[in-house]
Amino acid sequence: MNRPGPMGSVLSWWRRLVGRAAVATDAGTPSQPRPADPSARPAGVAAPAESGPGKPAGVARRPLLNRQGEVAGFEFSLTPPRRGRESGRRTAASPVADALAVLEAMRTTIAQGQLALAALPLSVLGQPAVLPAVPEGALLALDDVLPRDLKSASAAMAALRSRGAQLGGCGHALTGTAFTLLDCSGLDADGLAAAAADCRRDTAGLLLVAVGLPDIDSVEDALNSTVDLAAGSLQAGRGPQPSRALPPQVQRVCALINQVLRDAELSEISAELRADIGLSYQLLRHVNSAWYALPRTAHSVDDAVMMIGRDGLFRWLTQLLMAQAAQRPSSRALQEVALARARLMELLGEAQSIPATPLFTTGLLSLLDVMLRTPIGEALAPLHLPQPATRALVNGDGPWHPMLDLVRRLEKRDMQAATELAELYGGIDWVSTCAEESWHWARAVRAADAGPGADESAPGPVAAPAARPAGSATARRPAALSGR
Repeated sequence: MNRPGPMGSVLSWWRRLVGRAAVATDAGTPSQPRPADPSARPAGVAAPAESGPGKPAGVARRPLLNRQGEVAGFEFSLTPPRRGRESGRRTAASPVADALAVLEAMRTTIAQGQLALAALPLSVLGQPAVLPAVPEGALLALDDVLPRDLKSASAAMAALRSRGAQLGGCGHALTGTAFTLLDCSGLDADGLAAAAADCRRDTAGLLLVAVGLPDIDSVEDALNSTVDLAAGSLQAGRGPQPSRALPPQVQRVCALINQVLRDAELSEISAELRADIGLSYQLLRHVNSAWYALPRTAHSVDDAVMMIGRDGLFRWLTQLLMAQAAQRPSSRALQEVALARARLMELLGEAQSIPATPLFTTGLLSLLDVMLRTPIGEALAPLHLPQPATRALVNGDGPWHPMLDLVRRLEKRDMQAATELAELYGGIDWVSTCAEESWHWARAVRAADAGPGADESAPGPVAAPAARPAGSATARRPAALSGR
């Protein structure tokens, strides 16, 4: 795919991608066979590169949000801590291995129908060993090209465009490119607005991508006012969060969750569900979805509750809670991130033989305070969660906190701390593989929830599998952990 000639064609192509990235429906679904080899990769996850410095496990990814409040793709990078640890033994070939690692990780995301963005030097991308590895559709910000360099760089840039890459400038606009990447690390709201205005003034019409934003409020503000894509921390803003009354629908779901937690009879819970037509419909749609592939259809709420059991009902209700808590522009993205956290938590728990459901719930509820715009302790107060979950989410301690901390460190691209924490669960290579599967799984769940032909922009509850049938696809523990 050659670069479109007129700027209008570039913008049309970009807006089609930014407005609604295609979603995969076949990654991580229960219908896929479980790998026989304990060291096998999960389905849909690319093989790591063979060379040590270039392994994709060293590549960090961060969700990239669009103006519709969805995860449109990911920003990829090789983190400074990784580079620092290897700085004493880097060779001339290391930049090439680094670029190949990033490009390979990007390829998998592009294959899933999502955007893949990275800032890489043109001097490396244009090398014969790297250029053939550039995946079609990659968004490449050239971090070593200045406007004055365009003439001398034109041949190398043309070669990248011939591979189907979309090019951009880093911190400044480059004539003839599709976008500008703006690193907002350390900028406040006024600084971001000024930097964005400078970029807009230099080349009106270019798409603007902001990365390094400090919190979810900054991400949403930037998308609402100045930029087309944004990435940064998804945690709540640093200012004090006011107490807010829970919406009625959230209180309703919390009451049902507590019935499950106090071991109420399933018949009693079924009666509560039958009294709410909306919840009854959503439960039946969930249980009869392709995720379960059950041998028969559930025709009533009683059938559905009996077929998925207490554990499955608890998972569905906690996922429904996250959907009902959607009160901000980025809620769809936050739900997807929460699902990826939940999936990764349960995979990490396998290394310590911890039951999957409470870990899944811990990861899923870890963004509830952000979605409800209220302190986490108050957001979780209506739920009587297991003590390890409450300690991890509210106090930041307890036996499950290292797992939650690892998940968050990966999102923050703090790979030095993540590598140390990952030693408890099979090493950073394995954890990174599980993390990639978790993102693919969460994306597939969101696609399944939308349904065939559904409007992805319409709000709706998350309907993820509550209990995967035996033989479902899942990441397997490394052989070294099989005895734990």
